[in-house]
Amino acid sequence: MRPADRTRGAPGAGIVRRGLLLAGGIVLLFLAVLGRLFYLQVLSAEPLVARAAVQWQAKETLPAKRGTIYDRNGTPLAVDGPAYDVIAVVSPRAPDHVVDPAQTAAALAPHLGMPAARLEALLRQPGRYQVEFRPGGWKISPETKAAIEALHLPGIVFVEDRRRYYPFGAFLAHTLGYVDKEGEARMGLEAALDDVLAGRDGTLKLLVDGNRRFLPGGVQDYVPPVDGKDVVLTIDQTIQTFVEDALEAAEKQVRAKHLLAVVANPKTLEVYALASRPHFDPNDYTRITNYLNLPVAFEFEPGSTFKTITLAAAINEGVYNPDETYQAGVYRSKEIRPPIRDWNDVRGWGTISFRDAFVRSSNVGMTILGYERLGRERLARYYEAFGFGARTGIDLPGEAAGRVPDLRLVPPRDVASTTFGQRIAVTPIQMVAAVSAAINGGTLMRPYVVRSIERRDEGIVYEAREPTAVRRVISPEASARVREAMAAVVESPVGTGRAFAIPGYRIGGKTGTAQKLGPDGTYRDGAYIYSFIGFAPLDDPAVLVYVVVDEPELPATSSGEVVAPIFKAIMSQTLAYLDIPPAAIWMGVVVSVWPKPMMARSNSVARSMGGTMPVASPGRSMPVGRPMLNRFRYS
Repeated sequence: MRPADRTRGAPGAGIVRRGLLLAGGIVLLFLAVLGRLFYLQVLSAEPLVARAAVQWQAKETLPAKRGTIYDRNGTPLAVDGPAYDVIAVVSPRAPDHVVDPAQTAAALAPHLGMPAARLEALLRQPGRYQVEFRPGGWKISPETKAAIEALHLPGIVFVEDRRRYYPFGAFLAHTLGYVDKEGEARMGLEAALDDVLAGRDGTLKLLVDGNRRFLPGGVQDYVPPVDGKDVVLTIDQTIQTFVEDALEAAEKQVRAKHLLAVVANPKTLEVYALASRPHFDPNDYTRITNYLNLPVAFEFEPGSTFKTITLAAAINEGVYNPDETYQAGVYRSKEIRPPIRDWNDVRGWGTISFRDAFVRSSNVGMTILGYERLGRERLARYYEAFGFGARTGIDLPGEAAGRVPDLRLVPPRDVASTTFGQRIAVTPIQMVAAVSAAINGGTLMRPYVVRSIERRDEGIVYEAREPTAVRRVISPEASARVREAMAAVVESPVGTGRAFAIPGYRIGGKTGTAQKLGPDGTYRDGAYIYSFIGFAPLDDPAVLVYVVVDEPELPATSSGEVVAPIFKAIMSQTLAYLDIPPAAIWMGVVVSVWPKPMMARSNSVARSMGGTMPVASPGRSMPVGRPMLNRFRYS
């Protein structure tokens, strides 16, 4: 081929090359698009679908209804109910908005419990469409909502919510605990049983349009909520009211640092009532000043009520002879310095029997029985057997274990002091359990407040709790003798518990006056804890009441002055409420077995009049009035 011909063919070859390059580019672009599509539709399909679903999907939480807490008779003590958030529409663009912020704030202030100036400042915030009023306008009650609605304030609307309500207010507060407005369970049974009460929230997934409006038929997923289970307590609302009223009246009069009371069945250790002061209203939990549930968490030296334990151990071990005598007043020993002295200004009572040692509350008598005759080893064994130094296992949070010294290591005087309730720390619920064991036939029971877990509306019971025996501590025969000794404390003319007698009933009990320790480990002048633990009826105990008054401001020399009115108010009403009949009475006078001649004279009078001893019918429960303080000098 000639050179001219090659030159003439060059433009055609260039076109071909350009065509090939263009085709190659198109192929590469197509391959890139295919690769991208493969990446999007295969490799990244799931993440992209999920992102798209989020854009066109709404998820709503369906809150579960929290279970209700009931008393033993089905009275609701803690319930879920409707609540409302107060919203103020402040934008002038809205058809219905706040017109006069100052007037609106002034009208809302008394209902929300917030200063009007604070509310007005919220209403005047620039650039806002709507505002909320926290904390006062958050989860208000239906009653408060109705009161605000009656004001007909422009721009005020409500959003429905739910919250926890406590119908009886400051009632069983530390035991119930509370659920805050965030829905978090705090304190007490609300926290301890939160997994039972809370239930499980449900969910609802919906398809929505670009304006987040629900699309018909757009329900994608529905998981129903599971409501919480209900909890039924051993608490009796009526008996709890007796306790709350008695403590309320005493709080105003004696002005003590702490007050507490426990009512239980000594045979089963079902707790009927427990309360303390200071307390709080769980509907207004922001004002709590004391977070301890004192009946289970308060550790203190019990004083003479602990002599019941020493006596029970001595009787069970056969080292107690009620008719044997000893010299009261001072116990001297080479090992014990300083000497042990009786509480009555060291005077003692001369030579008295060991029966009277308990009746008169003699420290010296208990030292002889406990320290001298039982000894360190047996004392330690009985303290442990009665449950001291360990938690009782009650189904309440925050229980303390108390403190029992190692009797093998402490000085002799400290060992002796434990026999009359010093140098040993207990909790109220430990004393209730231990004394119940001493009088119920000798068996230590585990106290409890939760009776069952169930769904009351469906009649389904998930768990029913029964009385639990821990161990036998003393024999039934020894227990019967303890009951009689405790009855003498109340019925004997020289007993320290005369102020606790209730006409018509035989009461057994033990007084306690304990001087409090200071930070330096020495006993503080003028700082005392007064207490009484008592039960009825004597031969078949059905109710046990323990009352503790910590450092009353009212001057007193004995538990009879500050504790007796509280105990008698609680016990007398509880016995009547439970339909426990009184003992035989004649012309309004109790036929006491102490001393025995009194019973003989009373019976002879009845026979001489051609009658028999009538049995009084149970009285009706009466409202608790202000306690009248009796002036007795008892231990």
